[in-house]
Amino acid sequence: MPALTMAVVCHELGHITAAFLAGVRVRGLRLRRGGGGLSLHADADSASYMRALAVYAGGCIANIIAAAIFHAHTQFAVYCVGAALFNLLPLDGSDGSMMMYSMLCLVTDDANKAWRISRAVCGVTLAVVWVTAVYMALTGRGAELLVIAVLLIVARYS
Repeated sequence: MPALTMAVVCHELGHITAAFLAGVRVRGLRLRRGGGGLSLHADADSASYMRALAVYAGGCIANIIAAAIFHAHTQFAVYCVGAALFNLLPLDGSDGSMMMYSMLCLVTDDANKAWRISRAVCGVTLAVVWVTAVYMALTGRGAELLVIAVLLIVARYS
């Protein structure tokens, strides 16, 4: 568990560093509902979409860099890569969904349209995760993913 905790801390430090470099004011960290990790609480109003994109990407970049530097510590490196990849998925509230939203805002110049598109993509991603999890649970290859899928659905609709 210490390796997972360190991967999460590394991820959040990446966001903080990216926010500092982008000139975005960080107001603190908060624990997500159900102990689902930490989230950065930044002054989003002061950030352009490009700066927001940099802050959202900072956590995943920090995880990949940490995994490369500490590759000899296999468990920590695996958790870092896993955290980066999972956070890049376009799921509600993830870095990936917020990065997609920021990019769509840049491309469409319409925040409402970008929000609707990103919500739809998040819904499709959640459905794919759900179907994959059910299939894997039925074939006996990873009931853990089913638990994660259920938690993601509960988080989205609660």
